Amino acid sequence: MNKTPESFYYTIFAIPFLHIKVGNWEEKKQLLIDLCSKEELNFEKVETVKNSFSMDETASSELSAEIEKILEEEIIQFKNNFGIKEIEIIQSWFQVEERGMHHPIHNHGYGLFSSVCYIDFNAQHHSPTHFVSPAPDVVSGDIMKFIPDDISEGSLVFFPSGLPHYSPGNLTDVPRRILSFNIAPREYLTHS
Repeated sequence: MNKTPESFYYTIFAIPFLHIKVGNWEEKKQLLIDLCSKEELNFEKVETVKNSFSMDETASSELSAEIEKILEEEIIQFKNNFGIKEIEIIQSWFQVEERGMHHPIHNHGYGLFSSVCYIDFNAQHHSPTHFVSPAPDVVSGDIMKFIPDDISEGSLVFFPSGLPHYSPGNLTDVPRRILSFNIAPREYLTHS
């Protein structure tokens, strides 16, 4: 009699991703728009988007502190979900994509988490950030993409900074505006 060999099926790697709907969105949106409108942000066209990333370190630090205050509840949710006790927002910037603009595939480095908050976003006109798997499909070898569902104004997503991502072109006259920031975990609650 033939005996069937034992087999074990595992998914050995997973990429954490968190999608939060920002509470009290209308009030927080206005606070973020006010921050985005500050003169010292000096929006510049970099590659194929307009962003405020080139500001000096002091202005960036002040912006990060304001963002942490505005999104305090959501950042607590992030820390709880990822098992992190202490964090520091180390870089933050706003980005605007007007007609014909897009952000090519890139990542934000390693050892960090990144976030995108959708401030001016209309699902009829805009596409959310697309994420690209670091490994191809095991059968076809094709590149695998993840496009989060249910993105709307007030959506806030968190992901590992090394995960490649991009935003497709804006094909409309309706600008797409986001806030993005990088988070350095300072102390984990649990260790793997």
